[in-house]
Amino acid sequence: MKQCLFAGLMVALAGTVASADPVIADGLYRINNHPDGSIAPPPYGLRLDGLENVGSRRFTFDFDDARSEMFMDLDLAGGTIRIFGQTYGGLDVGGAYSSDSNLAGVWDIDFTYDIGVRELAGDDDIVAGPSTPADRNAGTISRTFASNVYQDTYNLIDYPDNYDWTFRLGDENNDNGHRGFAGVSGWGWLGHDGYNDNGCCQDWLFTVDPTPVPAPGAAVLALIGMGVAGLRRKNS
Repeated sequence: MKQCLFAGLMVALAGTVASADPVIADGLYRINNHPDGSIAPPPYGLRLDGLENVGSRRFTFDFDDARSEMFMDLDLAGGTIRIFGQTYGGLDVGGAYSSDSNLAGVWDIDFTYDIGVRELAGDDDIVAGPSTPADRNAGTISRTFASNVYQDTYNLIDYPDNYDWTFRLGDENNDNGHRGFAGVSGWGWLGHDGYNDNGCCQDWLFTVDPTPVPAPGAAVLALIGMGVAGLRRKNS
């Protein structure tokens, strides 16, 4: 009996130790498309259906395109997760992006979670939120290309309000990964100030390169400094 109790205690302690450290350490990381995007191709790391009320209304953003450089700056100790950079994408017309220069191109993204950023209780994943309608995790997505038809910048907020978190970073409770990807993924719900008929989905779905960016170069530093307005919280 004593041996059984001792073995059980050791298992419990081992589980405690295993979950003591977060799944990923503080640092700056490149982020990439997730392999299980439900409407890929094109592959993507962000989906914002209904950004404009045209065509399929399916807007996705390809984090692995040669014109894209997307990053995540994790500061669990300081209570922030920032997702930012530039990405190619736009209206999905069925296996490809629209040829309309108003609807596809390179976009700036800058989104910061600073509400509810913490290690998930009982697991090593990291979560953020929930926020409230008066105090949101928020950011922006902006065209870098001219359009005389559509607005240049859209506000983004985390969503919905009835869950314990609105963004999650990790490999799920079983450590087997999220939606078939064995490494660290980031996923969570968003809303935007586009059309009310937003279609199916607005969410992050990306993977995280496990090697931190060691010393950001000039281009990355420029991206880090961009879009300060996107750091503000938005009331809705």
